[in-house]
Amino acid sequence: MKSLMTVLVLTLLGNVIASPAQANTCSSPKTPNEFFWCLVNSHPRVQIQKADVIVHAKAIEEARQLPNPELAFEGIDNQDGGFTSEISLLQPIELGGKRSARSDVAKAQRRIAETRLLGEKERVARLVAIQLYRARQIYSEIDLVNENLETFRNIQLQYKKLGRLSPEQSVSSSVFEIAGQKMYLKKDTLEQELSRVEAAVQSILGKDAKLKISILPPLKKEWPDISTFSPSGALVQELQDEVSLANAQLNLAQSNSWPNLSIGPKIEHQSGGTSDTRFGFALSMPIPVLSL
Repeated sequence: MKSLMTVLVLTLLGNVIASPAQANTCSSPKTPNEFFWCLVNSHPRVQIQKADVIVHAKAIEEARQLPNPELAFEGIDNQDGGFTSEISLLQPIELGGKRSARSDVAKAQRRIAETRLLGEKERVARLVAIQLYRARQIYSEIDLVNENLETFRNIQLQYKKLGRLSPEQSVSSSVFEIAGQKMYLKKDTLEQELSRVEAAVQSILGKDAKLKISILPPLKKEWPDISTFSPSGALVQELQDEVSLANAQLNLAQSNSWPNLSIGPKIEHQSGGTSDTRFGFALSMPIPVLSL
């Protein structure tokens, strides 16, 4: 039943809500669509997921970075009073596609973050839609209560104009008085509920946000029938992204089995009785004999 209600609410949004791209600034929303997307996009849970997407986007840039070169220096004091120094600048070369595999893992994690953002927007959209539709219903119910109160007041005035009442009229007057008191209690309950909805809105948009009828969704005269239910698109996509992440992590683990190769120029200088400078290159690569 809860899942069915979720689909029903999301279906109803199509009549009022078009797209988040159409939402303007949240300082003074003028339409139900703008107000709705202001609440959804400004909700703390959505903002947290947006920040998570940004973090994972930065992680892709980090995964693509080349490893820093390695500077090595060695000095030897010769017995004849001379000094031999060696300096090399080696650039690590990652074999086995490590850099590409790291990038694929980071991209998969970003896709998961984006899908979770979509899922969070879906959940927040359901919550906001229910609150806004309920607020509009409360306004309508308060109007009906006010009409009833006005009717009861008019009836009471008519009884007062009669002066002395018969027993039957006295009973009727008391009944209308009690009914009016119940209407006052109902109005107070509705206003309290409306205040709670408005407080929830203000916790998102600020204390100046107001629930005006002009920016609330219109009342529904007919509600669509929902006969089928399908899982959330974000949920299905997240499961698919989890599979992609697992494959990317497998490829990364396989690439890590390859050693890294470091290569670069090397200079050797000898001073003392005879000075000599030699230029060459150096190569370094670990031999995984102990891990076989």
